[in-house]
Amino acid sequence: MSRCQCRCVGCQGLVRREERYRMDVHRPVELAVWGLPEPSRVRRPAGGTNNTTLILDDTHVLRIYQNLLPAEIAAEHRLLNELNQRGGLPFTVPAPRPTLDGRTVHDSMAIFPFVPGQRADESLESIELAAEALGVLDQALAEVAVELAPRDWRGSLEQIHPGVSDLEGACAELERRLGDGPGLRWFRESIGPAERLHAKLVRTLPVQIVHGDYSLWNVLVHEGRVSAVLDFEVAHLGLRLNDPVAAVTMATGLGISGAEERLAAFLRGYARSASLSAAEEEATPAMLRYKALYSVVWRIGRWRLGLSPIEEITERLADGLVLDKWLARSGWPGWAWAA
Repeated sequence: MSRCQCRCVGCQGLVRREERYRMDVHRPVELAVWGLPEPSRVRRPAGGTNNTTLILDDTHVLRIYQNLLPAEIAAEHRLLNELNQRGGLPFTVPAPRPTLDGRTVHDSMAIFPFVPGQRADESLESIELAAEALGVLDQALAEVAVELAPRDWRGSLEQIHPGVSDLEGACAELERRLGDGPGLRWFRESIGPAERLHAKLVRTLPVQIVHGDYSLWNVLVHEGRVSAVLDFEVAHLGLRLNDPVAAVTMATGLGISGAEERLAAFLRGYARSASLSAAEEEATPAMLRYKALYSVVWRIGRWRLGLSPIEEITERLADGLVLDKWLARSGWPGWAWAA
């Protein structure tokens, strides 16, 4: 794996922490810091690639962060505490348990109450439920003061991950490793136009705090309803459109076989709880492409820090190329298409 040569504090802190925690999920954890006894049963939930998560006795969840520094984790927790204090959501969002001295982060770890439920699957029913919950969540986030945004991602793609502050260098590095294939060419040639259009959109479209990673893996379903929305790790200040665009991409696999039914299910669910402006509708194809670029940048950053294999980048490049061809061939059908 590539190792990041950047000497910035963010990158080096992430590298050191990853080296400490890699594959070491059984290392001693001082649960007494949170006033908890040692668990009798520890298990891993299915899925997840960004952090290590362990379920303790089906009462608490231990999360070991790999992508954030302690100050960034604390910022995420302030947002979660605000959502929990406001109440009113028909599902749970994570509530970080304070340590005995009042902090919510200890050694880049956090404890949350366990919430029953299974990760939302790719069934049409689950997709529809998840999409409806997204509309509800984003309306709640719109009421939160923007000062509580853990980060501001209205700027360049080079803000997305601390391991990617030089997109030109990243492209050159990938070309040396992967060759100049169609996926990499799509990525390299799309960055400039996408950045310029995005800069215009953040000046004209609604901006608010958004979840930032709303996928089926981050939604729990229990007894026929959404019981929790998880993983606010990359919550940020950005376009309101970011969340539905990211979610519809991850839930439906736009451009691949079977996507049409999944897309219809998503749009039905989202329409029950939210609506977008005409300007956001018009900007959706461009933001779908921007989200595909964002996904590649995030995986490049993890690869550079040694947190992900390069194959994850090639997968995102292929996905982006498929999406781009689908948009060129079929076009975005519209958020009201399935109404």
